[in-house]
Amino acid sequence: SSGINAEWPLRPGEYKSYLSYGQPRTCYSKCDRMTDYAEEQANELEALESIYVNELEIISQDPIIFTIIIPCEIQDTEIGKEPKRFSVKLKFILPEEYPDVPPSVEFVESSEVDEDFQKTVLLELNKLAEEELGCVMVFTLVSEVQEKLNEWSDGVYEKKLKEKRKKYRLRLCVDTTA
Repeated sequence: SSGINAEWPLRPGEYKSYLSYGQPRTCYSKCDRMTDYAEEQANELEALESIYVNELEIISQDPIIFTIIIPCEIQDTEIGKEPKRFSVKLKFILPEEYPDVPPSVEFVESSEVDEDFQKTVLLELNKLAEEELGCVMVFTLVSEVQEKLNEWSDGVYEKKLKEKRKKYRLRLCVDTTA
């Protein structure tokens, strides 16, 4: 998923990292940090504010604590009906040494998804954060949660569709035998 590109002019300790969706990012090795943590965190927060204009809420600046709301929807099995819309809110706490130390992430509002889903996603986020150490990663983590939510909602829709088809087949069997 992450790769190193030696074509760009790089300073000692600097490397470029690519996310699966092709966005290059500048990362620094722990021993040759080119910027201090506070500056890097402030820059990331500014970028996140421009991406998540209405979804991001800053709770604290020292330490940096914020929430991001991730919208989601489940398609209805009835043709023409609006999908069920809901959102999940994640809380991020950036430790002083972030991004060399992963952020703390937790679900704070998530009434639609169960606790097992949340635990599974958080475990996957921890693994992803470990892979991304040295690089700002909140956008990557939020994107991962969005992907998992989309997979989950597609699964809920497929399950409802399967149940609807089963009821329809049962109703056909009852109607034809009457």
